[in-house]
Amino acid sequence: MKGTTKIEDLKDCDVIVEAIIEQLPAKRELFSALDAICPATTIFASNTSSLTITEIATATKRPQRFVGCIFSIGAGDEARGSGADDCDGTCDL
Repeated sequence: MKGTTKIEDLKDCDVIVEAIIEQLPAKRELFSALDAICPATTIFASNTSSLTITEIATATKRPQRFVGCIFSIGAGDEARGSGADDCDGTCDL
């Protein structure tokens, strides 16, 4: 895992975890740009705690490959958008 601030660095990633400002327009703009350059198999994850994954995922053509990851000190919780495939929390990525 590595971080970057350059979108083009992410074009070949299998999983992308976003952690930008908690504003829907900014997240939608980022994921729309990523959707245009990443393979259809790329899984997008948003580190959001106040926005719905479903709202963010509508900026892409892959809502079924979009998840939420909420990071907090010492723990991580997962959330799914309404378009996600059924999963019991142990899905292979």
